[in-house]
Amino acid sequence: MAHETHIQASPYSVPPGFLGELAQFIYGAAPRPVPEIALAGAIGLLAGIVGRAYNVSNPPIGLNQYVLLLAPTGTGKEAIANGYSALMKSVRSAIPASADFIGPGEIASHQAVIKYMAGGPTSFVSLVGEFGIYLQQMVGLRAPPHLIGLRRFLLDAYGKSGAYGEIRPSIYSDREKNTVAIQSPALSLVGESTPEKFYEGLNEGLIAEGLLPRFTLIEYHGDRPDLNDEACAIPSPELAAKLAELCAHCLMLNQHGQMPATVQLADEARTMFDEFNSYADEQIRGKGEVTRQLWNRAHLKALKLAALVAVGCNPYIPTITPDFALWAIQLEKANVRNLLARFEAGEVGEQADSESAQQTRLRAVIKDWFVKPWAELQRYKIGTEAMRMGGVIPYSYISKRLTNDAAFKDAKNGATATLKRTIEELRLCGEINRISQQDLKAKFGVAMECYAVTDIEQFMAGLKHEVKLFF
Repeated sequence: MAHETHIQASPYSVPPGFLGELAQFIYGAAPRPVPEIALAGAIGLLAGIVGRAYNVSNPPIGLNQYVLLLAPTGTGKEAIANGYSALMKSVRSAIPASADFIGPGEIASHQAVIKYMAGGPTSFVSLVGEFGIYLQQMVGLRAPPHLIGLRRFLLDAYGKSGAYGEIRPSIYSDREKNTVAIQSPALSLVGESTPEKFYEGLNEGLIAEGLLPRFTLIEYHGDRPDLNDEACAIPSPELAAKLAELCAHCLMLNQHGQMPATVQLADEARTMFDEFNSYADEQIRGKGEVTRQLWNRAHLKALKLAALVAVGCNPYIPTITPDFALWAIQLEKANVRNLLARFEAGEVGEQADSESAQQTRLRAVIKDWFVKPWAELQRYKIGTEAMRMGGVIPYSYISKRLTNDAAFKDAKNGATATLKRTIEELRLCGEINRISQQDLKAKFGVAMECYAVTDIEQFMAGLKHEVKLFF
């Protein structure tokens, strides 16, 4: 019987076990908490600690992760760095060497990172700001030699964290630049960027080159969160004890001569990953380079994510269960589909602010209003669920979603004017209608600008709940 690995669920749900506890701490400690930011930080931190100490798959590969967080300015991305500081400070006195699991915040070249590893830690996470721009510079036609070398290192290092992996030495005419071999390097990255800057520079070459497909993208689409007056930046004694125990165990496994522990798969989880691998193969066959590259590593990335959850749940006998497998597969599917949808909608590079892209984004946001869980939409504090069930879309919701969107933000005539023009274009094309204030007042008791979809079949494709139009 086929396993329903395609079941729709929130890809950013809290993962089970210790990984989830780390995410919940970063979220609870943040002055402006955002679940997506907390999750990205938790994945990076746990991968930095256990990346070299544990292997999964055959041939074995470590659990290091490349994560790229996309979130608008002012949404609290600094919560990751603050969370790392608080967590690692709580274990530093008991496990002094645990400080090595947090790596440098800037990596200038591949020689620099290799020499850093040669001098000590070979498993750590580096938190790098404005990484979207950094990534584009590394693959640009005029990329400087030090960034070209770093790009090659990141491409190579991603898959060399397993027990038999090795970064080979490099030699130069300038002996100061020579590097030594590094056994099983487990570099994890958490890069931060704004969606606008990242998608402006995104192109097919960045995908085809192979570095970006190694990253798990986690994107926050919401507005600036409210201030959390009850933020608690001190880990509980129980959380600190778990973290200290895991750090000590991983430091032991990372010692010279020690073999990494192997993460096992329960039979049902193994079947789910076999099916996901076949699913990814089907997405690749006969498709273009962007699609092929993004689905090519989907199976392995999901497997490494699931193994991360398993280690957090039981560091001594880590086993991937069906629940862990489903969570990881859903996250990776969301990652690939998000990027592919951006390309298909023309929202990347020079296409991002075209009229076609603007209309496509408006249609997508309208559809989101109807297909996303109401709990997720409540963050905008706009309208009511009764309005949604009546097929009504508030203009204020559309405005909050799109005025800072790449398709509108840098438009020549300004975001608001361009958005109103795009709405009018869809109205003139007969796709949406403006609802009269009289009808809104009579039905919902509100007075605001609202619209309704004319062609309900087009916008409601895949809708899970019924929308009863009142007009």
